[in-house]
Amino acid sequence: MTAQLGARAMRNVLAPGVASEVAGQLTEGTKAEPWARIGGAMLGPTAVTPFAAQPVRNQMVQTLRNEGVTAMTAGQETGRRPLRWVESAIQDTPFTGTRGAQLNTQAAEQFTAAALRRAGIDAPRATTDVMDQAFQRIGAVFDQVTQNNRMNVTRPVQIQTLRALQEYERMTPPAQQIPLVRAIADDIFNAGQRPNAVISGETYQGWRSAIQRAERGTGDPQARAALSEMRNTLDNAFESGLQGREAQAFREARRQYRNILVLEKAAAGAGEAAAEGLISPSSLRNAVTVANQRDYVRGRGDFADLARAGEAILKPLPQSGTAPRLAAQEMGKMAAGAAIGGSTYGGPEGAAAGGVAPFLMQAAMGRAVMSRPAQAYLRNQLAAGPAIGIGANRAMV
Repeated sequence: MTAQLGARAMRNVLAPGVASEVAGQLTEGTKAEPWARIGGAMLGPTAVTPFAAQPVRNQMVQTLRNEGVTAMTAGQETGRRPLRWVESAIQDTPFTGTRGAQLNTQAAEQFTAAALRRAGIDAPRATTDVMDQAFQRIGAVFDQVTQNNRMNVTRPVQIQTLRALQEYERMTPPAQQIPLVRAIADDIFNAGQRPNAVISGETYQGWRSAIQRAERGTGDPQARAALSEMRNTLDNAFESGLQGREAQAFREARRQYRNILVLEKAAAGAGEAAAEGLISPSSLRNAVTVANQRDYVRGRGDFADLARAGEAILKPLPQSGTAPRLAAQEMGKMAAGAAIGGSTYGGPEGAAAGGVAPFLMQAAMGRAVMSRPAQAYLRNQLAAGPAIGIGANRAMV
């Protein structure tokens, strides 16, 4: 409540007052002074907070900050396209420094690290070594827990396995069906038909490993869904017989394995960044929706909020090189004009100075926009209110 009152005071009292006084001082003693003071009071909040963001965007920015993703630019945080285009063009303009590119790389690593933590991985990049070690670590937990435990193949286990098989065969033409799906289902069902329907942990793990290999190796969504349901049925049945620390370790390993399958798909995307182990928000979102689209839409699951916020805040603007190319062309025109003007008034030396000046000015502007003080000013929301945020965005798009 106190913070809200402070922000309201800043927006409605302090910002207009400061802006009005500054405008009045600049025009003091002239006929324009009264009008300048009125205009300053009206524009005060905009001067304090030039790019007000909508509340829903602020919430997504906070979601990313809570995940450790802090290297966002002012354009990304506010969502204002003019500012985002400027920041994007700066990165492709010579002599403007490397801060913009560094922020992008840092944010990509922070986002990747946040995603990897859901599979118990502490790393900034999903490199092949990192992913392989994670699979081995999670697999070792399964191996250890299954060594000294057994599983009852109950009637519910049989029924759920049979339903998964029937749904798969109903949705898949016979010529396209994978024989392994039926073979695994038959093994599980037949085991429950024996008088003593108890299997060893080794048998359970063998079934599970076969399902994992088939699940990861197939591109058929129907087969993957059937295999996933069979695996979950087995895991639930096995977990029901565990207690204490073993049950807790097994439950966590299941969660991490479920999440690493999503990460595996997200890390397999195309492009230079993916090859370097960076998981993009779009790749993560696509992997999450493939795994369970309904959970993503409803905001459920370990990845839903992170993927949604990353897609909204960190995804680059559509960029085919047009904006940077036009900016470079404008720089050339400025350089040519300055050179002509310089040669007219300053001879060859003036032409040389005039030709270099635009590049230096462009570089200086780029460095200024991406500097820490400028970014802090451009992203601040001290004088932002609901009406200002919505109206300002409408005015700028």
